[in-house]
Amino acid sequence: MTLLDNVIGYFDPEEKLRRIHARLRTDVLADRQRAYDGASKGRRTDGWKATGLSSAAEIASALPTLRDRSRELVRNNAYACRGMQVIATNVVGKGIRPAIVVDGNDSLEDLIKTAWKDWAESTDCDFDAHHDFYGLQQLCIRSVAESGEVLVRRRRVRSENDMPLKLQVLESDFLATDHTLGLSPAGNGNQIIQGIEFDRRGVRVAYHIYETHPGNLGLDFNLGKSLFKTIRVPASDIQHIYRVDRPGQLRGTPWLTATMLRLKDFDDYEQAQLLRQKLAACYMAFIKDTEVPDFDEEAEKLLSKFEPGVIEFLPPGKDIVLSDPPQVNENYGDYTRVMLQAVATGLGVSYEALTGNLKDINFSSMRGGWLEFQRNIETWRNSIVNVQLNSPVWKWFEAAGELRGLPVSESSVTWTAPRREMIDPAKEVPALVEAVANKMKTLSEVIRENGKNPEDHFKELAAEKALLDSLGISLETDNSSKKSTVAESVKND
Repeated sequence: MTLLDNVIGYFDPEEKLRRIHARLRTDVLADRQRAYDGASKGRRTDGWKATGLSSAAEIASALPTLRDRSRELVRNNAYACRGMQVIATNVVGKGIRPAIVVDGNDSLEDLIKTAWKDWAESTDCDFDAHHDFYGLQQLCIRSVAESGEVLVRRRRVRSENDMPLKLQVLESDFLATDHTLGLSPAGNGNQIIQGIEFDRRGVRVAYHIYETHPGNLGLDFNLGKSLFKTIRVPASDIQHIYRVDRPGQLRGTPWLTATMLRLKDFDDYEQAQLLRQKLAACYMAFIKDTEVPDFDEEAEKLLSKFEPGVIEFLPPGKDIVLSDPPQVNENYGDYTRVMLQAVATGLGVSYEALTGNLKDINFSSMRGGWLEFQRNIETWRNSIVNVQLNSPVWKWFEAAGELRGLPVSESSVTWTAPRREMIDPAKEVPALVEAVANKMKTLSEVIRENGKNPEDHFKELAAEKALLDSLGISLETDNSSKKSTVAESVKND
């Protein structure tokens, strides 16, 4: 008890007890915090900023700056640019392709496959007519990694022959981040947060996007559209694609966020090292006076230029001192490796993939790093590309097919990733064969891991065998019988 407690207690004993009780509770809570070093307060944790904000609140104010800085790094930093390329080419590669199956109706299956090929494997699917669907996949995952998110808008087009569907890929800048109006002006009780409209249950019902890119300041190709004017697009026509790191997250953040400052500092360090060497290389020699001379114009012209084989006689009172340029920092290589390992870790890629540095790398370490990277790739393919892009686009394709009188909805589809390149086929192929032989894997599983559809693969094998048999050609593809014969001969001998 303090003196103030006693004074208050003289007039109001209940208030005195309440104050003492509150102080005891505060002390107990403080003791509990001190039980965890991470929750302690003191010199070690001074300046440690930690907020209890929701993911939506944290991202709301920081997203524009994070996005702009990430793009600047990708434009001007070789490693940031390489990181985006590594993610896009490994996650999508040549494209994550659908395996379309219609049970008991081969003719309908062929029609749907043909319709998909005509639409997806041409620029007809792209509203801007630059990419086929697999190019759009790569553009989307790269935009998600670089900017944190991307929008894909369904555009319905009138066409008698082609599929009445196009995909418009929009940068996340189009989403009106500052468009937070609380209740919707429509008076339906919906709420708008960061350009996304939610109904009373919290379900996304619409997106408020700008008519033109808000960064088109000073450009004249807006085609009559007003800058910063927004339009309301139903959520059924928009796919908002981003990596979800926290429950309730409304927007995505660039994947360079965790290592952004580190990468910028490393960039500045490299520039300083380069400038240091360039400045040092500009000075070859210095002329100094050994005694106080009179001004001599000829002496001032000495050694203004070096040439091979020149012998120069210095006048009295002059001496020459050659420059000794500073050597490259002895720890430069170690420092560079540590920094780039941190950047690779933050991006979720391997150090070797980010830098292309294969020095002192053996098969085991290379394969170990690749397998860890492969897990991230599979996660991104499933949770981002397949779930947020491929599956919704297939539903849009089904709806467009119905308008053409093509019952696409009667088909089922599975998405097959591109084939993974083997690091050492001579070691990996026998391991796969042994895994199948020991029932640890199925043959179909191995075929899918190599980027092919098992059903198509088996049909191709059957067709090839029929063709070879009809031509009387025999290929020895199974050496197991030969091996057993050789082994038996050695045993008998």
